[in-house]
Amino acid sequence: MIIKFNIEYNTKWGENLFITGSSPSLGSYDIMKALPLACTTPGKWEGKINCNLTKERIVSYRYFVKGENGIHYEAGKGRAIALNSSTKEIETFDQWQGNSVDAPFLSAPFSEVFFADSNWPYTQTHIHTNELIIRVTVPNVPKGGQVLICGTPEKLGAWDPSQAKPLRRMENLKWERSFEITKEDGNEWEFKFLIKMPNGELIWENRYNRELPLPKTLKHSTIIKEFCGADFNQGNPRFSGVSIPVFSLRSRTSHGTGDFADLRKMVDWASETGLSMIQLLPINDTTAHLSWRDSYPYNCISTLALHPIYINLQSVGILEDKRLQQQLEQEGNKLNAKESTDYEGVWNSKMRYLRAIYPQEKENTFAEPGYYSFVKHNREWLFPYAAFCALRDHFRTANFREWGEYATFSKELLEKLTDKRSPLHTEIYFYVFIQYHLHKQMVQTKEYAHKKGVALKGDIPIGISRDSVEAWQYPHLFNFGQQAGAPPDFFSADGQNWGFPTYNWDEMEKDNYTWWKNRFTHFANYFDAYRIDHILGFFRIWEIPVEYRSGMRGHFSPALPLSKEELAAWGFGNIGKTGLFVEDPYSKGKYHPMIGGEQNEEFALLTHGEQESFKRLHYNYFYVRHNEFWYNNAMKKLQQLIASTNMLTCGEDLGMLNESVTRCMNNLKILSLELQIMPKVLGTDLGDPATYPYLSVCTTSTHDCETMRMWLGQRNGTGDATPQECYDTIKTNMAAPSMLAILPLQDWLSIDGKIRKEDASSERINNPAVADHYWRYRMHINIEDMIAASDFNAKVKELASRE
Repeated sequence: MIIKFNIEYNTKWGENLFITGSSPSLGSYDIMKALPLACTTPGKWEGKINCNLTKERIVSYRYFVKGENGIHYEAGKGRAIALNSSTKEIETFDQWQGNSVDAPFLSAPFSEVFFADSNWPYTQTHIHTNELIIRVTVPNVPKGGQVLICGTPEKLGAWDPSQAKPLRRMENLKWERSFEITKEDGNEWEFKFLIKMPNGELIWENRYNRELPLPKTLKHSTIIKEFCGADFNQGNPRFSGVSIPVFSLRSRTSHGTGDFADLRKMVDWASETGLSMIQLLPINDTTAHLSWRDSYPYNCISTLALHPIYINLQSVGILEDKRLQQQLEQEGNKLNAKESTDYEGVWNSKMRYLRAIYPQEKENTFAEPGYYSFVKHNREWLFPYAAFCALRDHFRTANFREWGEYATFSKELLEKLTDKRSPLHTEIYFYVFIQYHLHKQMVQTKEYAHKKGVALKGDIPIGISRDSVEAWQYPHLFNFGQQAGAPPDFFSADGQNWGFPTYNWDEMEKDNYTWWKNRFTHFANYFDAYRIDHILGFFRIWEIPVEYRSGMRGHFSPALPLSKEELAAWGFGNIGKTGLFVEDPYSKGKYHPMIGGEQNEEFALLTHGEQESFKRLHYNYFYVRHNEFWYNNAMKKLQQLIASTNMLTCGEDLGMLNESVTRCMNNLKILSLELQIMPKVLGTDLGDPATYPYLSVCTTSTHDCETMRMWLGQRNGTGDATPQECYDTIKTNMAAPSMLAILPLQDWLSIDGKIRKEDASSERINNPAVADHYWRYRMHINIEDMIAASDFNAKVKELASRE
């Protein structure tokens, strides 16, 4: 069977269009083998493939553009066509699904949660012998709503809306209908799309009539005519949510810390109060030290494995040893009674339970069909991770450089370790067993949340631990001579040194960022949206040489450091003033101005003229010189990563911003983060929520700063804001234009004097100025009791409605 592809797209010089897809003729989704399209006339592109019907029954595909600035895809998911053996030829006339303001509406929270309804997964062909399929993208149609088509011919209802023809809802919020084309249908149809709301109301497109010249169809052929959007004024829907780390959850059945079963209870509360999204901190495994230091959720030893501490033990199984079962249950109750997480106590107790249940339940677990599927699709990372954990336990350190013959990863080494004769075989499969149960529990939690109308938002950490499975398995992807961090900012006056190795982006680019894409696609199993931690790191990362601890000694990378000649032109020919400049580690003899150099002692020794020159140099370097360079650097990465899943993309863009960050996020429709106490307007110390952009996430505080109750009380001079003051501040933020208003649970609780915690200072999750902070905050009230707090819930529901 022949499939012909047609699409209109106006490229820039040097750009070309490709199709990647499931068919071998389209490269089997290997973009290096994608089908190049031919530009037949300016703006029009064509290509065709011959499908083997004995092997291919459904062909899915996506368009992408490739140029000197990288690769970028259409918004939303791709298309899928079911092939019928009676069809001789299919020809598609697709429209590019651009990154318009509606692009976020094609993402998972909108298509699978907020406006979820039953979908048809692919275009069904040969419903008619001489077939024309009309397809249109229409997001945000409420459940029970229907897109219709109405127009001049009788087949379209002759402009009688009661006779308008319904379209079938497809994947990616596309709607379509098949028509039989005959000679009596004329040469052209005029029509419009309309929406029939669940209450029967009809909403017509706000535009002139569409005109479609009817193609000449052959017998047993299908022509697909696509429209990338319809003109409905549906406004800007806004939603509310809550943010809380999993470890902070508390229920009556918790085992000293929150788990994935507790998260389902949190979904119940969100549904009860009209909240549409729950945002979490990273849930990756961080077990590097086997101590409380592993409570830091951003120091991942695996970017794909889930943290064993979040497993719900009862869901794995009940111990046949009743005495041990009772003992561990009592232990869990004692841990759960503590005000905050006893990380080491919880870890040790849960691992005792898991080691006891493993020999009892492993055969049943390994016989599950779901287990086979999980291992099949995840073995590339799963077994290296499990081997890493087994070796970490054996050597009592995650620093693989101290593992002797196991220090260097190889496929041969992995085969040796996982062999049944290996002394570590049982231990390795113990960690596979744990990961499968974690995966199953989290997938079930996501499914449960969807049924309740609640979307889940995850957090993608910017870094990895230098003692991690990725560092062991893929050392060429990282720079171990540098440490990632942040320059001095609102969170830390001396800057931050996270200790993570920085990324070797040049190496990652060679396979089109496969390592990053794997991270995103894997976490799409668990989340509908995600927050890119420190999105500024995709533009440039603050690098600190490994021999330094202070964030003040860092520099941005990649960067355009200043030559000695450029410095001389600014009046700084004497580089002996080392306190004001940092030499670039990659280009010797070139320099970066020291961040915050005006506070340096040597700045005070400069003449007034030199001080003014340094200020101008400093501003130019950090806010002007790199704009295009950093913009292009981020675009070529983020365009591909965002397209790898259908999750909604949000960026944590707090910190040292420049024009390139805002422009890139606007162009890619990445939601910004708006925090009232970190305004992005110069000269103000408190943001105005009424001025926030629609494509943003509004919040009252984050895990890295004081809670709203604390900062509000400090501004009011009382030290602790009253419930009414907290209510009023939240109401102001709820009125913001932002698409999402996601507030920490502590801030929601602050509006009710009866149930909020007495000591507000104990609710802060992290202090970035403290290098080894213990992340242990837990909500002080059980979720079950919070669900029963009707007066409080009524207030939350009123605010969450955002009316």
